Amino acid sequence: MNRSTRLEPFARLADQRQQGAARSLQASRDELAHYEARLGELKAYRSEYAERLNQLGKTGSSATHIKRFLDFIGQVDEGVRQLESLIALTRGRFDQHREEWLAARSRFRVLDEVLTRARREEDRNRLRSEQRESDDRTSQAPRAR
Repeated sequence: MNRSTRLEPFARLADQRQQGAARSLQASRDELAHYEARLGELKAYRSEYAERLNQLGKTGSSATHIKRFLDFIGQVDEGVRQLESLIALTRGRFDQHREEWLAARSRFRVLDEVLTRARREEDRNRLRSEQRESDDRTSQAPRAR
């Protein structure tokens, strides 16, 4: 069994691992984008309610009504803080998946290069062998006089 044939299963395995790591990276990227979009929506929602509160203050609404608005905005602020914490955790997982993918890609590239070199060397050796056989046949053929 030649060297490239022995290396092929390892290269396939490295490629599968790289593809799996790429899928994990994409899933964590999608999750992060989802949470960041939700955060943007929540912050816009909070700004909208803060503006409404400002308008209530100008129109002279009751203290109870303003207190409810303040409580609600406080709840939205808490949601923003929780979502920011979740985003930080998700970003950490994304960074970890990126590092895993980079390592898997690097291992695959190294194995693929070794496999390519082995195939080239085997091709050169095969061509040399064929050339030697051809030269031997030519030198052993009876010469016409």
